[in-house]
Amino acid sequence: MQDRLCIAGETPATPVQARRLRSQAFGHKSVIIMHSEYPRPILGGRAFVVCYLLLMATGSAFSQPAPPHETISEVLAPVYPPLAEQIVNDFDLREKRGVGIDLGSGPGDLIIELCKRTRWMHWVNADVDPRGFAGFLQRARDAGFRQRVSAMLADAQTLPFRDGFADVIVSRGSFQFWKDKPKAFGEIYRVLKPGGVAFIGRGFSENLPVEVARAVRDRQRRNGKEPVYDVEKTAAELIAIMRSVKVEDYRIRIPKHEQRGDVNYGIWLEFRKPGAGRRPPELLETPGRESTGLELSTTVIEESDIEKQGAQTLVDSLEYAPGVWTESRGRKVKQFVSMRGQKYPYPEYAIDGALFREFHEVPYFLSAAGIERVEVMRSGGAMLAGNAGLVGVINVVPRRYETRETAVQMEFGSLGTGNARISHGGTFGDFSYGLSLDGYRSDGPEGRHGDESLNSYYAGLSWNGSESLTLTTHLFHINGSRGMVQALPPATRRLQTALEGFDPIQTSFGTVKALYRPNERMSTQLVLGYSDRHNTAFARTESGTTATRDWDREFTANAIQSIALADSNVLRVGLSFNQWVAPYGKRFYSGRRSDLETYSLAVADEHRLGALVFDTALRYQRTYINEYGAFSIEENAGPYRNVPSVVDEWEPPVLSGSVGAGYYFSDYFSVHGNLVGGTLEPRRGTLNTNLQPPEKEGRLMADLGFRLSDHRLGTSTFSGFFVRRRNGINLSGATRTVDGRLMELYENRDQDSKGVEVDLRSRPLVDTLQLFFNFTALTARIETGDLMRSDAEVPNAIGGAGISASRWDCDLNVFWKYVSSYESARFAEPALPRSLGDFHTIDVVLGRRLGPAKQTRVYAEVRNVADRIYSTVVGYPDYGRRVMIGLEHMF
Repeated sequence: MQDRLCIAGETPATPVQARRLRSQAFGHKSVIIMHSEYPRPILGGRAFVVCYLLLMATGSAFSQPAPPHETISEVLAPVYPPLAEQIVNDFDLREKRGVGIDLGSGPGDLIIELCKRTRWMHWVNADVDPRGFAGFLQRARDAGFRQRVSAMLADAQTLPFRDGFADVIVSRGSFQFWKDKPKAFGEIYRVLKPGGVAFIGRGFSENLPVEVARAVRDRQRRNGKEPVYDVEKTAAELIAIMRSVKVEDYRIRIPKHEQRGDVNYGIWLEFRKPGAGRRPPELLETPGRESTGLELSTTVIEESDIEKQGAQTLVDSLEYAPGVWTESRGRKVKQFVSMRGQKYPYPEYAIDGALFREFHEVPYFLSAAGIERVEVMRSGGAMLAGNAGLVGVINVVPRRYETRETAVQMEFGSLGTGNARISHGGTFGDFSYGLSLDGYRSDGPEGRHGDESLNSYYAGLSWNGSESLTLTTHLFHINGSRGMVQALPPATRRLQTALEGFDPIQTSFGTVKALYRPNERMSTQLVLGYSDRHNTAFARTESGTTATRDWDREFTANAIQSIALADSNVLRVGLSFNQWVAPYGKRFYSGRRSDLETYSLAVADEHRLGALVFDTALRYQRTYINEYGAFSIEENAGPYRNVPSVVDEWEPPVLSGSVGAGYYFSDYFSVHGNLVGGTLEPRRGTLNTNLQPPEKEGRLMADLGFRLSDHRLGTSTFSGFFVRRRNGINLSGATRTVDGRLMELYENRDQDSKGVEVDLRSRPLVDTLQLFFNFTALTARIETGDLMRSDAEVPNAIGGAGISASRWDCDLNVFWKYVSSYESARFAEPALPRSLGDFHTIDVVLGRRLGPAKQTRVYAEVRNVADRIYSTVVGYPDYGRRVMIGLEHMF
C-alpha cells in the first residue's frame, strides 16, 4: 500500500506545475498537494478523504495557527537569527539554488530566518504535527517568501521524499524525540543530494552571545522547560549512529563560548553525502557561468568582505583579490585595475552580467556600499561574457533586499573627506526593491588641486512572481565634479602645473536581466545594458583654458539559450551585441569620433561523466567600424592625430576555441584546467614598418590547478597560468605617408607571461578568527629585437593577506598588500624608466556594535598605517596615512 501524505504550500500557477512538484519531491509515492488558495486536491478519492480526516482530527492546517507553539517561539525567538546566519555562512547558501528541509520545524521560525539570508533556496517545513502549517505559511506570505516555502507532513523515520531530493537538511531541537534515531539519520542521508549536507542538533549556535543564551535558559527554567542532558553522552550516541549507518564524513560540534560559564550551548552533528562534482543542469539557472576549468581563476568578493575592508568604491573592494594590482593616478583616469600583470587592455566590467566596453572611468566613482558581491575572473578565457581578448571580467552584482531595511552611514576623515549614505530596501508582494543615495566630498592632498564632490543614486527592482520567469533591473546615476591631482617630480612640468578636471560629471547606466525557464530542460537568459556619460573635461595651462566634451554612450545585449540534452549534458548558445559611440572623441583623442558595433556568437557544450566535468566552446566575434580615429599607444595619441579615421569597414574576425575540465576526486579535492586558443587577422589595408601587411596573430591561454577544501578549516587553491601572443599585432608608434595618405604602422612582437597563484581562505575559527592569504608570482616577456626580454613594466610578485577577528560585539580587521618593484617611463621627464612599486602596506579597520539589537556600528579605518611612501605611477605617490571615523545605523 502506497504512502499517502499531505503537503500545504502556496498555490501552483497551474495543475501541471503542481504535478511536477509532486513528482520531483516524492517520486513513486502518492501525495496530495493542497493549498489555501487552491481548494481542490490534485488527487481525489480516498486519498483526499484520509488526508482531510487527519487534518480535522488534529486541527485544520488551513484555518488557524496552533497556540501551543506560541510560547516556545517567543522564548526561542533570539536563537534563530544567529543560527540561520551560521548555517548560511558555514554551508555557502546565500546564493545557492536548491532545496532545504527543516525537520521538526513546527512554526517555521528557523525557515523564516533562513529565507531572509538566502536568495534562491526553497525551504520545506517537514513536521509530524501539521497544526502550525497555516500560521507558518501566513508568516512566510507576509514576509514576502510565499513562493519559496512549503509545508509537509512528515515523520523523520519515513521521510516522504525521493532519493537525492534536498541540498541541505537542518533540524534544531527535534532529533531527541525520534524513536528510531539510526533509521531517521539513514533517511536523512538517503534524501540528501550527492554533495548535500545535514546539520542536526539541539541548543544554540556558536555565534549566539552568551548573555542572550543565558537569558533564554533562564526563561526556560522559569517555565519549567529547561532541557537537561549530558552533552558528552549525546556525542557518543551520535557517533555510534553515524557508524551504524556507515556515514564517514561527519563531525560533532559542541559550541564552546569562552564566557559561557554554566550555560549549556548544546550539541550539533554535521555530516555530508559524497558529491559527484558540478552538475550541468545547474547551468540552466546560471546560463552565463563560464567553464568549470576556470573555477580556480574566479574569486567572489562578498558583501561581508567589503564591509570588513571598509571599501568605499568598487576599486577599493578589489584591492585584496588574488593577483590584483591597482595603478592610482590623478590625471585622466584615476585608478586602473590589472590582474596577473595584464595591462592594455585592462579587464572588462559588467553590471549583473551586462558587459560595458568603455567603463573604466566609473569603478572608482561607484559606491561599494550597495554591492552584494563582485565576481572577479582573472583569466582571459571567458567565452560567454566579455570581448574576445586576453583580459579578465569583473562582474558587479548590486544588492537585493529580502527583508525591509533602512540604513544611514556617515564618515569623516583625512584630506577633508566626508561621506554620507542613506539606503532603503524591502519587499512588497512578489517584488524586491532597493534605493540609495551617496554623497562624497574630499579636498584631496593639500595644494594639489584634488578636490572632489560627487553624488550617487541607485534604484533597483526585482520581480519573482512566476515559477518560470524572474526579472531584475538596476539604475545608477552619478553627478558632480572632480579635479585631477597635480603630479610631483619627476613627472613632466605640464602635469605638475596644469589644472585639470571634470566639471560636470554626468554618468548614468542601467541594466535589465530576465531569466525564463519554461520547463526543466530549457532556460533563456536575456541581459540588456545602457550607459550614457556626459562629462566635460577642462584644462587650465600656461597657454590658456580648454574644455572638451568627454561624451559617450553604449548599448549592450546578451542572450544565452541553455538546453539540457541529457541529465549529464547541457548545450548553450550565446549571442551578444555592443554599440559604443563617442560623438566628440574622448580624453586623449578628443575630436576623433568613434562608433563601433561588435557582434559575437558563442557555443558551449558541457558534459559530465561521473566525477569528470568537461566542456568545449567556440566563439566568433567581429566588429563593424562605422567610424574610428582613436589610434593610441597606452593612451598616447600624439603620433596619430593626423591619421585619417577608418570609416565603414569590418575589422578582422576573432575566432577562439576552448577546452575545459574539472575532476572532483571528492568533496575535498578537485583538479581544474582550461585551454583557450585563437587567431586574429590584421585589419585589411594595415601595414607594418616594412610597409608589408602584418602577420596573423596567434593567441594561447592556459589555466591549470587544484583545490583543497575542508568544511572545518577552509579552502586552498593552487594554480598556474600561461598566456602567449605569437606575432602580437601592436601599433609601432611610427607613421608613414603612403599614396598621399598618412598611415599608422604596426609591428608583430611576441609576448608571453606565466605565473603561479596561491589562495588560502579559512572558515571562521573558534567562532572568532578568519584568515586569508594570496600570492601571485609571475614573469612577463616581450620581444625586443631578436630576443625575448623581461618586461620590466610588470611586477613579478603581488600578495595580499587579512585577519578578521570578532568578539564581544567588536571586530578587528587587518589587511596587508605587497607589490614588487617594476619600472615605467610614462609621465616622466626626462622620459627615462623610473622605479615604482616595491611596497608593503597595512590597513586596519576597527568597529564595535552598540544598542540592544546591535544595530549601530561605530568604526575607525586607518589606511597605510606605517605611512609608507610609494608610487604605482610616476609622479603620483600614495597620500600616506589616512584616518576615517564612521557610524552606521540600521533601522
